[in-house]
Amino acid sequence: MTFGHAAPPPLRCSAKRDGMRFWCDLEAVVRGRGGAFVAETVNASRSGVLVRLQESQAEEFRPRSCFRTGADVSFVAAEVKLRADLTRVAEGDSGAVLLAFRFRANLDPRRCRAIGIEDKDDGVPTF
Repeated sequence: MTFGHAAPPPLRCSAKRDGMRFWCDLEAVVRGRGGAFVAETVNASRSGVLVRLQESQAEEFRPRSCFRTGADVSFVAAEVKLRADLTRVAEGDSGAVLLAFRFRANLDPRRCRAIGIEDKDDGVPTF
């Protein structure tokens, strides 16, 4: 399922996440100690993903506590599930909450293609 946003060009890496980021418009489910939450992906790279939770869901939990031991991030339509660690929490537009997760292992080319991002090796070490 996509959310109908136009896909801008890839973003260059920043100090917060290694590798190229690609706009990724998929439904995801993030599951931690505090439950499971439906999210919309904002962007993804081989090493992590940024997701947006709507305010109504965000009021139900404390992200740092909920994902203290990690999270399962599932890209619903792509049938890809990964283990990840919460690295950043920020306020988004319209009361949404942005959650940045770093995958415990970089995506392989097959998983990159499954979620619709480039599968080339961008020089980021695999963990």
